[in-house]
Amino acid sequence: MLSINESRCVNCGACVRACPMGIFQLRKGAVRVGTQRHCILCYHCSAACPRQAIELEGISHEAFYPPKPQAPVQELVRSKRRAIRHFTDKLPEKGQLLSALEGAEYAPSAKNRRPYRWAVLYGREQTVRARDLTVAWSEISGESPELPILAAKGMDLVTCGAACLLVLLIPKDDFRAPVDAAAVMTTTELLLVDQGLATCWAGYFNRACADSPDLRALVGVEEGWTPACSLMVGYPDRERYPNLPYRPLRPVRWVECERTSD
Repeated sequence: MLSINESRCVNCGACVRACPMGIFQLRKGAVRVGTQRHCILCYHCSAACPRQAIELEGISHEAFYPPKPQAPVQELVRSKRRAIRHFTDKLPEKGQLLSALEGAEYAPSAKNRRPYRWAVLYGREQTVRARDLTVAWSEISGESPELPILAAKGMDLVTCGAACLLVLLIPKDDFRAPVDAAAVMTTTELLLVDQGLATCWAGYFNRACADSPDLRALVGVEEGWTPACSLMVGYPDRERYPNLPYRPLRPVRWVECERTSD
């Protein structure tokens, strides 16, 4: 269970803004922890807290706030790359995007087939249209019912205000393509972040685009193709992460050769 160390907390609201599930609330100038049943264990709250006031039951302060790595690649993966959910209207330059896409061509691909193509929704007019069509799809299909509710409150979890959306398309009948797509999109994201851009995987949009004829027409998805993954790209709007989020190692099973004695 998450809690707030009141001796450290300055009620700045950074955790409120960072939490994607709305667990933290700012009431009468004081931050409080609400119900945690929807917590996704991302710990963006602690990563955003400038005073390291968020605490996790059973975990020491030192473990919950790990030191930042010094090695450049480790720093990029652990520290710089964060899921940003508040973007400004500023457009990334096309040269920055193309540089990342070109670099990602060096991501691993089965037999170097690279069975994918890109679509880029470039500009707020396009991403707002994508947001509205995704919410409309939710209302019609009944999938992701929280989207229309949040949209009515002025909350956008589809594109988060980003002015650019990268969509990676793959052939439907290629069983190897999803793995290749995950590798190339992950590489693309890291290359974008290394240029100072902010990103967030657009799961709601991607799910809707696979099913909605209107979204498929907007993106230009041809027959026999489907969106594998999508990425919001832009510049963060007042999101800062001075700490690393807590990431415990998942279970590891070692499968080794048996050693025989002579």
